[in-house]
Amino acid sequence: MEIIVEWQDKLIGIELKYKKTTLNVREGGEDFILKADTAQDISRYDFIKDIGRLERFVEKHKRASGYATMLTNEPLFWKEGNSKNDKDFLIHEGRELKSGIDMVWAAKAKSGTTKGRTTTLCVKYNYALKWKPYSVLQSEVNKREFRYLLVEVGKGQMPS
Repeated sequence: MEIIVEWQDKLIGIELKYKKTTLNVREGGEDFILKADTAQDISRYDFIKDIGRLERFVEKHKRASGYATMLTNEPLFWKEGNSKNDKDFLIHEGRELKSGIDMVWAAKAKSGTTKGRTTTLCVKYNYALKWKPYSVLQSEVNKREFRYLLVEVGKGQMPS
C-alpha cells in the first residue's frame, strides 16, 4: 500500500499510479518534459492487483476505506482497444470489473511480460470504470490530455 492515512476514527488506504506518454510542453512558464512509460499491459495488471490488495485491507480493518487511482496522458488506458495479451486487464472507459471473474494473461503472452505477475486476479465487488478529465497541456505541435481513474474500493456493487 502506497499511502495509509489515519484520520479521526478511519483508515484510508490509497494506491497511486502515474503513467505517461512522451510530452514536451511549456505552459504557464513551466516545462513539462515527460518520457513515455511502456508496457501498458503490465500497468493495467498492476492497477487491478492494487484493487484486490485494497479490498483485503478494507476487509481486515472494519473502519477502513480504499482508493485506487491512476493519472495518465496515455489514451491507451482509457480508450477501448483490441489488446490480445491482456484483454482481461483492460481498464478503459465504461469497462466493468466483475466480481468473481478470473482475470488471466492470454496464453501467448510472453514470459517477459508476465514475469512476477502470474497470479490470477479476481475482484470481490463490481466496479464501473469512469475516467475523468484532469488537464490538457498543449504546445504548437503537441497536445496531451490527462485523465484520471478513481476506484473507491469495497464500495462497488455487490455481485448479484
